[in-house]
Amino acid sequence: MNPRTLQVLATAALLASLGWSLVGRKPVIPPPAAKAPAEPAQPAAKVRSTAKLKLAGWNGPADKGPRAVLLAMEAGQKIDLTKAELDAYLARHGRDALSLLVASRLAGDLALLREAVQADPGEALVRLELALRSDDPAEKKAAIEAFRALQPDNPLGNYLGAQAAFAAGDYAKAAQDLLRSMDQGVLRNHSLRLLEATGEAFVEAGYEPTAALIAGLGKSVGVSLEQSRLSMALKAGLQTMQDEFVKAADFDAVEPTLLVGLDLGQRLQDPQAMIVEQLTGISVEASFLRQLDPVTLVGGLSAGERLTQLEARSAEFMELTQSMVGFARQASDEDLARYFEIFRRDGELAAARWAKERAGK
Repeated sequence: MNPRTLQVLATAALLASLGWSLVGRKPVIPPPAAKAPAEPAQPAAKVRSTAKLKLAGWNGPADKGPRAVLLAMEAGQKIDLTKAELDAYLARHGRDALSLLVASRLAGDLALLREAVQADPGEALVRLELALRSDDPAEKKAAIEAFRALQPDNPLGNYLGAQAAFAAGDYAKAAQDLLRSMDQGVLRNHSLRLLEATGEAFVEAGYEPTAALIAGLGKSVGVSLEQSRLSMALKAGLQTMQDEFVKAADFDAVEPTLLVGLDLGQRLQDPQAMIVEQLTGISVEASFLRQLDPVTLVGGLSAGERLTQLEARSAEFMELTQSMVGFARQASDEDLARYFEIFRRDGELAAARWAKERAGK
């Protein structure tokens, strides 16, 4: 199975497997609590992180529990917050940059994202989001430059710049940005940070904590997919450049594009990245490795040996998605809470490996 197909499977694996576990489990609905006299409004207290909220004892409405969320997802329904819930969430957080970003994603409203930029011009995440989502070339360019200034060692800024240059037909600028990215630090895309913030918004709206994380994952996966599309666009741009160099018989210029493509693919395979992003990295790296003679050395391994490694990783991801079904059939609430604890701390891949081991016991 090719990596692009696996991307879809990996993204759906958690939600599908949790569906087996929770949809098939009858919910325990506690008796309604007696109404207490209304109290005067108090200043909002700091909301607890979803990591500290326990599954036991939740007594919210049934339509905001895990079973209802998963049934809705299975039916293809969107899990959204109402305008009143979003307004209350924004008010509790003083319409700060992160809450505005989350609300913008949940409401599909770029005006809220632009307000987030005004609320905190120094918040890199909102600049990144605007660079990814804006359709206005001038606004996108300004967001990219601001993101680069805020995180000068993050290659993602140069990837965004290269994508914009490719779209404009400026191959020299795209090549410059991509070559510069090779000397930068670790790729930081903030996917997990957005997952946490989105899950918190659902908890504040009364969702059970695991249901909130499931809903938040469904929303934040869009960030990973957008960044994966960015990477695939860069791969396509690099390959177009290669074709042009070959047509011009400028074979010396082909090698740098090959090195940039390999570097891009490898950076995307950080163990803490979302599985979708890692699969994209495998796809990108493999596409450039296949251009080489199998015995050509790349980073101490032959191209053929490295391709074998990548094929093994793809096979592992496929096995992990399948093993999630077994995990979900026997998972307790505590298992699910543990899964998300590992997910937040160590990444999706580590959580999936733990789930596979748990299912095998």
